Amino acid sequence: MTATLPVIVSLGDNLKTEIDRQKEELDHYIRVQEDQIVKGAREMKQRHMASLLSSIEKGVCRKLREKELEIENMNCKNRELVERLKQVAMEAQSWHYRAKYKKSVANVLKTKLKQAIAQGADQGKEGCGDSEIDDAASSYIDQNNHLSILGGPGNQYPGTTA
Repeated sequence: MTATLPVIVSLGDNLKTEIDRQKEELDHYIRVQEDQIVKGAREMKQRHMASLLSSIEKGVCRKLREKELEIENMNCKNRELVERLKQVAMEAQSWHYRAKYKKSVANVLKTKLKQAIAQGADQGKEGCGDSEIDDAASSYIDQNNHLSILGGPGNQYPGTTA
């Protein structure tokens, strides 16, 4: 029995050494697995973030293109409105010049009518009737009741229309 005791103690030491060695191997294996899991989770998180950022970027690019098209349409409409504004301004200027011309024609006619009335009044003292004054005034008015002036644009003779 005394001989078996050192064998059992030796066997116990070997067993303890083997258990310690396997424990270290198991701890090492667990650390390696833990590192791989952490690394895999990190990579998965990075892929997820990259995917998320990519989809956000696509959405932003799409919205940006839409806004650029809106801006382009607005610029086009703005150019059209500016052109229309120029046309309307030119038209207004034309109407202004026409009104000034018509006013000057009216003033000339008014002056001529006053002269004709004054001449008629002078001639009336000499025995002429109102019919001559009417004839003088009517020489400046055509049959359609449009005022005309000799030498005016579009009218070559009193009583004719353009």
